Amino acid sequence: YGPNETPLCAVVVAQRLGQEPTDGVRPVPAVPQYIRWTVTDRSGHYRLAGMPPGIYAVSVYADWYAPAARILAVKAGVVTTADFLLKGPFGALGGRVTDYQGNGIAGAMILALPEDEWAPPAGRIEALDASRLNALQAKAVYRTRTDQNGYYFIPLVKPGAYWVVAVWQNNAQFKEAKVLPRQMTRVDFRFPPYVSPHTSGGVKQMQRDIPEFDRMQIGLYE
Repeated sequence: YGPNETPLCAVVVAQRLGQEPTDGVRPVPAVPQYIRWTVTDRSGHYRLAGMPPGIYAVSVYADWYAPAARILAVKAGVVTTADFLLKGPFGALGGRVTDYQGNGIAGAMILALPEDEWAPPAGRIEALDASRLNALQAKAVYRTRTDQNGYYFIPLVKPGAYWVVAVWQNNAQFKEAKVLPRQMTRVDFRFPPYVSPHTSGGVKQMQRDIPEFDRMQIGLYE
């Protein structure tokens, strides 16, 4: 069931951990491994018949809900009943982080902070020192990193308003996002060229090396 005991369509998986304890303390390991699964009906009920006696880990999975699990003892000739109340529904965050040319950035840090917990800079791009980065991470309620192609995904995000932050080369880019139940909110990031304050020529030299269209896209003007 979901909140308010709403019936859910879910997958129920039972994995046998072992036989009942012979010493009253720990189960005897099951060899070979025994796994059964089923799907709940429209009313949220499930049934796994013909289960060998033993100790089982029973897990329940449903889209947009947090999974749940219990350890149960199944005895011969006895119907073992176990109800589950799943937390949710949740939403999700996902997207891609790229450089100004559209190339995916691998390993960029993605943080999600409650909107009322942080005040980003006016331009929503900030150079970070160690203390500022630590403060950001301390406020984050969800975090991940981009894959080799620059994509990221955060499941089971509580619905609400967030600042989603991409951190790359000690720079943070902030974007607002509203997460809704049973939906993935996409938040993409595009970083301008990284410019070290010690680079010869500075910003003007970099502008001459970037086509006009790209300069307009990344907001660099002479």
